[in-house]
Amino acid sequence: MSFRKSTLSSAFLRFACLGIFSIVPVSALTDEAPAKTEGTANPQAVPSLEEEKAILANVKAPEGMVTKLFAREPDVQDPTAITFDEQNRLYIAETHRFERGIEDNRRNPWVADDYKIESTADRLAMYKKYEKHKPLSYFTKYSEKIRVIEDRNGDGKCDHATIYAEGFNDPLDGTAAGVMALDGKIYLACIPHVWLLEDTDGDLKSDKRESLQEGYGISVSLSGHDLNGFALGPDNRIWFTIGDRAYNLKTKDGRHLYNQYEGAVFRMERDGSGLEVVHTGLRNPKEIAFDRYGNLFSVDNEADMQDMARVVAVVEGNAKRKGNLEVAQAYLEYLYSDIGQEIAAKNYYRPANPAIAAKYASQFPQLKLFTINDVFGGWASANAAHFADGASFDRIYATDRR
Repeated sequence: MSFRKSTLSSAFLRFACLGIFSIVPVSALTDEAPAKTEGTANPQAVPSLEEEKAILANVKAPEGMVTKLFAREPDVQDPTAITFDEQNRLYIAETHRFERGIEDNRRNPWVADDYKIESTADRLAMYKKYEKHKPLSYFTKYSEKIRVIEDRNGDGKCDHATIYAEGFNDPLDGTAAGVMALDGKIYLACIPHVWLLEDTDGDLKSDKRESLQEGYGISVSLSGHDLNGFALGPDNRIWFTIGDRAYNLKTKDGRHLYNQYEGAVFRMERDGSGLEVVHTGLRNPKEIAFDRYGNLFSVDNEADMQDMARVVAVVEGNAKRKGNLEVAQAYLEYLYSDIGQEIAAKNYYRPANPAIAAKYASQFPQLKLFTINDVFGGWASANAAHFADGASFDRIYATDRR
């Protein structure tokens, strides 16, 4: 989630971000595009399946803080990121194209082709090659959206919602996975673009749209490995990330930035100039955040290869510039030392060190590890049985949506 400094109290920030997420199960939705009604995703009120007290029953807040429900369907649907503007209005990036325009290699026949492509133009050509599998019209039926909601009467509940921007339904468009309000404008991360949007007449609808860069997300890869953002850094520049859908683009000053298979961290000036690749080698970094000392952190999920999801300290480029590379490297090495692994185990993080793991074995359930070859006969067999069209995943998904 993308936050900036605002006049809101930290308590309001916390309950707002907790409260906006939809709690209605997938079975309440349909595959068809809902009728377009201003400010809502569906003209019919979604039945309240639980009272607010029940919704919040499992949410634990720090001592002295209160958690409240700020908004729910139909005022918000499928949120991916949020941000507050200078007037305390909440902007929400929403995805409406997951599995119906935003694809995943595990459920499509083009994997070998996808590994070869080197640009967004190549990806479009690949879609055309497989039009019998999924026609181009399939990719344009639904749109990602930015919604803006607010509390106009001051009772702590959303009472006004409207669509700020939509039309993000090009075949190449990915998930609207990052949004930030800054200087009266809205930044949106949506493969293959970083967008800058503006409402020039005050009607809470974007009427000006500029692509700051184009060329993110050259491959289909896996769903969720998207362009994410944003954070305003201590250098007063905008920072954001991309997963291993990678990038191939030209900057405003004509430089060529290209990486075919890796995730990365970027930074740029507010007008999109001065774009830099700060860090590469990540698989799927999501949001990024700076601590009060200016250190940068992200999260990176596992690779389905018996590794673990992790919090990532983005240190290499920064450390070189600050002259503290040795300290940063020592910190990372300490995490895997006997002492560091002991501290991790005491705090219920499964240690990688076998001796430490054995010492704290009672804290962690035993796991029977296996490989894809052992159980499923290899990736090709697993894909055919579980992820191909009509396979087990599709059958489960279809059952949930009835």
